[in-house]
Amino acid sequence: MYNVGYLLICEDIVKAGNKQTIILNPANQIEVDEFPATKAIKIGASLVADIREKSLPLPDVEISIIFKDPEGDIIHEVNSDMVAQPPQTEEGKYSFATASISMNFKEVEFKTKGMHKIEVLVNQVKKKELLFPVTPKVGSIESDENGKS
Repeated sequence: MYNVGYLLICEDIVKAGNKQTIILNPANQIEVDEFPATKAIKIGASLVADIREKSLPLPDVEISIIFKDPEGDIIHEVNSDMVAQPPQTEEGKYSFATASISMNFKEVEFKTKGMHKIEVLVNQVKKKELLFPVTPKVGSIESDENGKS
């Protein structure tokens, strides 16, 4: 019933009013000065459910976020319960439930470089995974106004 729409790593997620969410600086990799390294990581995700044939109240939702190293070993894990009932439409019918999820992990330890993974489980069923490299930080290449280094 529940699925994960998007999953990403970013600098921050900001609510701007009731209808807008701003995702700041989505990341495609994590850079560290040296190994082992402890980093604060923020992830954003969406939870969606087709509830057309379901009755209220909806089942509770348990979300697990699991970080894995390149060998598949768990390096960080968090479980969270969510309960939110969708608003009722004018006809008294329900169609879809959605939720935006923002989670901040203050101390994720990366022991080695390589392709790491975040897995999202909903009610103990894996629904989404995100692969991302963890690499040593490299200096940036400076360029002139014409884009030449």
